[in-house]
Order: sequence, then structure tokens, then C-alpha cells
Amino acid sequence: MSEELTKSGGRVAIVGAGQAAWALSLGLMHAGVNITQVWSRHAGRGKALSNRLEVEHQMITKSHVSSWTGDVLVLAVSDKAVAEVAAQFECQDHQHIIHCGGTLSMEILAGHPRHGVLWPVMNLSQPHENLLQGVPMLLETNNEPLRQMLEAWCRGLQAHPIPSTLAQRVQIHLAAVMTANFNNLLLHWGHKILEGQGEHGLLLPILQQQLRLFTKNSADPLTRQSGPAHRGDTETMDKHLALLEQDPEGQALYRTLSNLIAQEKTKLGHD
Repeated sequence: MSEELTKSGGRVAIVGAGQAAWALSLGLMHAGVNITQVWSRHAGRGKALSNRLEVEHQMITKSHVSSWTGDVLVLAVSDKAVAEVAAQFECQDHQHIIHCGGTLSMEILAGHPRHGVLWPVMNLSQPHENLLQGVPMLLETNNEPLRQMLEAWCRGLQAHPIPSTLAQRVQIHLAAVMTANFNNLLLHWGHKILEGQGEHGLLLPILQQQLRLFTKNSADPLTRQSGPAHRGDTETMDKHLALLEQDPEGQALYRTLSNLIAQEKTKLGHD
């Protein structure tokens, strides 16, 4: 692969039509990468994406192996579908294939000589052109030209390329799930509790405060813990549990997290 081709970002074929495919496609298009095709199993969503990108749409079929046009085939499909979908495409000597899974080995693509991984540490549920700006992008490849090309994509996206191994990627994926997905569940309970009491925007200042402290201070966030469980304020906790009397799942969540806060405080040796 020539230096000129690496700088241009190559020609890219996208496989998939879900949220990840939309997010990556819109970002790459906005970054000036030449997307040539969209492949999908779902005609409606696939054609919608190809129309948005103004490229051709092709259907994936199980009956035959497909040839595709471009330099890099991006498998923006669910983790469980990667192996099956990868087997439905052939790669020529100059062509590369990557997946976007946070916990999948690069070697799941070992049937293709040139392969790699590009995983954005980001929730892709609301795709738009600038979604990946400033986002860490974990990458792993089995060849230097592909690594250079993926880094060029990241520069175009104004994202942060981070070389990583599978072990590192899985660890970061776990941290992302626990901090983002689990936190979203807690935001759901905050929204639910405030129904009829006011907008959940009332919680925005305290949430922003937590994020500011997390961003500016590298110390363990538990060193800044507060609240009734941290203080051992059983009277207040009993009041909260009473308010959750009609919500057994909420009560269980409150008890579990309060117990964990108390236990972690003991481990840290806090007064």
C-alpha cells in the first residue's frame, strides 16, 4: 500500500446497517474517506445508509462468497455475527478486513491474510458526523500498512488512536460497561424517582460535578465519596428504602450499592 493511499484513507466498504455502521460511516465520510459500498442483510436499513453516503448497496447472501470493491472491509456488525459474516467475503492480496468488536480477538479474522480491529470507546446509539471526535479508538493489526491507514482515519475523525492488545481492549471494554452502561441504569432510576417531582435535569449539576472531579483528579473516585451509606447514616437510608417500598428492584439496587460503598470505605480505611 502506497504512502499516498494510506494518507487518503483508501477505499472503504462498510458491512452492516446498524448503529455502529451508521456512526463509523458518517464519521469517515465527514473525514473525507472514500466509502465505495454498503453491504447488509437488511435491504431497508442498508439502502437508507447507502443513500445517505451516496454509494451503492449490496445484499449479503448466505448462498455464495461475495467479492467487494475497496481496500478495507469494515465489519460493523454485532460481535456474534463477525465470524459468520467474515466467512462470506473473500479478500484479494491487497485488501484488508477489520472488525469493530471490543472483546473479540483479531484472530477471528485469521482466514483473511490482512486483518485488524478498530474499536471506539463510545456509545454509538445516536450516530452523527462528529460523534467520534475526541474519542479513544483502540486499534490492533497484523500488518503495518493497515495500522497506518487506521491511524490516518483517526486523524481525520479527530479521534485518538491507541494501539492495544486483546487483553487491554477487553479490560477497557469492561471498564466502559461498568461506568457507562451501569451508570445509565442508575440514571434511569433517578429519572423514574423524579417523575411527578420535577425534571430529571435537577440532577445535572451534581452529575457534572462528579465528571469534573473524575476528569481533573486521577485519584480513586471513592476517595471523594459522600452520602448516607458512606457516613453510616442508617436513619436516612431507612427513609430512602421506605420510599422505594413499591419498587422491589429499586430497593435491592439501593441496598446492594449502599453495602458496597460501606465495604469499600472499610477497605480504604476511611473514618
